[in-house]
Amino acid sequence: ACGKAFTQLSSFQSHQRVHTGERPYLCPQCGRTFADPSSFRRHQRAHQGVKPYGCGECGKAFRQP
Repeated sequence: ACGKAFTQLSSFQSHQRVHTGERPYLCPQCGRTFADPSSFRRHQRAHQGVKPYGCGECGKAFRQP
């Protein structure tokens, strides 16, 4: 065990994949796989061209914060 502790079961389960190498989230568009759902969702936005983070000063939009 690596000694890390988690307050949420889902966080612990995602972390376990670091050790097992499991990557259950598969992108149907390019075949890339991910260990955690948040990385997968961020990747999906790149395919969709979604840019949900906008700058309040210049108005430019970004995929990531």
